[in-house]
Amino acid sequence: MENIRNRVDVKLVTSTEIASKLSVKPNFQDCTVFDENLVAIHMRKTKLKCNKPVYFGMCILEMHC
Repeated sequence: MENIRNRVDVKLVTSTEIASKLSVKPNFQDCTVFDENLVAIHMRKTKLKCNKPVYFGMCILEMHC
């Protein structure tokens, strides 16, 4: 089952100014440096669309009966 709260936005940045602006945001999670000119910025999602079903265990169904 997929947890949509674990999704991230990855932005590839070649400029230090843009990387510093993105790292200050509250949804900043991590960064990965590939080269001195290429950085991947990991950002958490700001809006979640919960359109996946949520499954509960069999014990909840048994307790209801």
